[in-house]
Amino acid sequence: MADLFHHLLRWIHIIVGTIGLILFWIPVFSRKGGKLHRATGVWYVRCVVVVTISALISCAWAWIDPISFLSYADTIPTTQGIQQMRFFFGLLALVATMALTGALFGSRILKVKDRDIPIATPSLSAALGLEYS
Repeated sequence: MADLFHHLLRWIHIIVGTIGLILFWIPVFSRKGGKLHRATGVWYVRCVVVVTISALISCAWAWIDPISFLSYADTIPTTQGIQQMRFFFGLLALVATMALTGALFGSRILKVKDRDIPIATPSLSAALGLEYS
């Protein structure tokens, strides 16, 4: 069952990531601020959220059970190999978090610009560890 979930999670990550990569380039060739530009931007951010969630689940899973990510079932990893895998998946989790942060902050800035609302909110300030004023 866990193996099926792992494969399903991987394919969701790959398919949605591919769609996101395609959507990323559409605004480059469309009129800035137009309907196509904005619609693809919204769908791109959604793809980033899905890809990041799947990546963070996989990274957490790899941190807890790194042996399940090995290609060969008969391979017995060393303690150093497991530590290296955990470090690598920790870096991947950092990259995923940075991608999500960029996408969410980018869309937040557009909302602030369009609606003339303050960029800082109590929840955003608390998440960043800042004092809300």
